[in-house]
Amino acid sequence: MKGHIAKKGNKYYIVVDVGKTPDGRRRRKWISGFNKKKEAEKALPEILFQLNQGTYAEPTKKTVKQYIEEWLEWKKKRIRPSTLTTYCRLVNNHVFPHIGKIRLDKLHETDIEDLYDNLREEKELAESTIVKIHADILKPAFKRAVRYRYINHNPADIEDPPKQKRRKEIKVWSIEERNRFLETAKGDRQYIFYYLSLNTGMRMGEVLGLKWNNIDLENKVIKVRYTLTSHTRELSEPKTESSKRDIVIDDITLQELKKRLIQIKEDKLKAGELYNDQGFVCCSKTGEPLLQSNVRRKFNSLIKKADVPKIRIHDMRHTWATLQLLAGTDIHTVSQILGHSSVWFTYDTYVHLLPEMQREAAETQMQLINSPKM
Repeated sequence: MKGHIAKKGNKYYIVVDVGKTPDGRRRRKWISGFNKKKEAEKALPEILFQLNQGTYAEPTKKTVKQYIEEWLEWKKKRIRPSTLTTYCRLVNNHVFPHIGKIRLDKLHETDIEDLYDNLREEKELAESTIVKIHADILKPAFKRAVRYRYINHNPADIEDPPKQKRRKEIKVWSIEERNRFLETAKGDRQYIFYYLSLNTGMRMGEVLGLKWNNIDLENKVIKVRYTLTSHTRELSEPKTESSKRDIVIDDITLQELKKRLIQIKEDKLKAGELYNDQGFVCCSKTGEPLLQSNVRRKFNSLIKKADVPKIRIHDMRHTWATLQLLAGTDIHTVSQILGHSSVWFTYDTYVHLLPEMQREAAETQMQLINSPKM
């Protein structure tokens, strides 16, 4: 097969000769629409290879949500009703909010990896649940999509799939490392994100979803009411009632928030009518909410610049909790500020990070908290 690039309107297309009609005219296949000629030229060899191998998938406008709903309908006759109910609950609660609106043919392995990171770090989902989503739903669903040529590869065939294993090791910074990172991050326009993450214990989605109308500057209280989803950048309510909480802030945090407010006012003046004010504390120069994948990339570059140990974004939350416990803050208070549903979950998460003396104190504290009331 041979192909070339053709321009139609403002778009560039790959045109492939696929044989002749019965009357001897050439049959041509017009593929996709590229914004730049270089993009079409780059894609041409791969598409010709796929056509010759018989693996080319016609572009589809189906979203991930639409396709998986079709897959579940097909699966209905092949699994027990209770299993189907579980699958529906998992995709509705954990998959669709993050990747449901992405077009199936645009879904990438990194989208799947970001989804699993989000489920671990933001929703604090058990690894066994993530394994189930991966092995029982996404991988077989997308395998069928490849077979029916909706896509040409399975995006769930990732390099490091989730596995049933012990709790992932938590890495935290010391107080010196935390301070060094914040000092380095001061030059970044999203400094407030890092500051709040390391000084309130809020989850990534909670900080990115924080709006000014949920901050009482006069009484120095942050009201955690929403979380920002990773891909769609839409607000959703936290997973549990305990996640909806009020966090009292100190005077330094108050001053950092006021500095951010001034910065946003300056952004509005510069952008003028282009500014899309949605009320977010962490936002772009034109007011839009931030994309989690972009924040992660910048976070990793700042880690290198600050020369501190590499940790995940969610480990800033763990750093806050660990430093609080080491400073003597009681575990019940730390648990409430983190928004954990159980003090035992907080204890189980952090006790192994503390020195022996702190561990003994925590164990004594847990016994007092949970001792029968007289």
